[in-house]
Amino acid sequence: MKLKKILDKAAYDALTDDVKKLYDKSGDKFILQVEDDDAAEALRARDHEKRRADKAEKELNELKVQIEELTGQVEELTAKDGDKKNTVEAVEAKWQKKFDKEIGAEKANVERLSGQLKKLLVENKALELANKISTAPAVILPHIRARLQADLDGDEPVTVVLDKDGKASALTIDKLEKEFVDSPDFKSIIKSNLGSGGGANNRTQDRNSGGALPDKSKPFQSLSMEEKLARISARVEGADNG
Repeated sequence: MKLKKILDKAAYDALTDDVKKLYDKSGDKFILQVEDDDAAEALRARDHEKRRADKAEKELNELKVQIEELTGQVEELTAKDGDKKNTVEAVEAKWQKKFDKEIGAEKANVERLSGQLKKLLVENKALELANKISTAPAVILPHIRARLQADLDGDEPVTVVLDKDGKASALTIDKLEKEFVDSPDFKSIIKSNLGSGGGANNRTQDRNSGGALPDKSKPFQSLSMEEKLARISARVEGADNG
């Protein structure tokens, strides 16, 4: 584009701002202040800057589009991760609830079986002994019960006889029986045949009349719960040889 050396106001006003800088006003005219070569160079520089600005603007717009796309992808992934996290937490909560329920049921079952064992090992044994030696079982029963304890910690549950201080001892049921029979505190409610020395014979008869005990060849740990209870019940009902 070749620039005119002299322009009127209308022609000047039609120029772009960067080209107007090449002219100075003189009266009502505008005079070109550079040589033709300089003007051409200035125009080329202007066009170059414009192209570079246009390119920069295009690249900027493309970057904006890419940023928007990436932002959308991040938001989508975040939402999916959130859903995944919520799903995992829901599954964990479900299994934890199921686990707690099963543990609770198992604990209740263990407590129920422990109660049955304690009843067999303590309550039934105490009642059996009270009926055996006393004419007033209800009176002596609490005293006998206080001297018995179920030991469930070993390989096989057993009845433990406590000493007078309430501590585990090596006393046997037979020795505990003799202790109550010989005690002056309970003399008035002890059966006369025991007090006169017949207790030993009666105990021997009780042992011999109890019938055969369940098969003991199987280890206690290998028995079913019903078999364990049956064996313990037989032991409680039979005489203690200790």
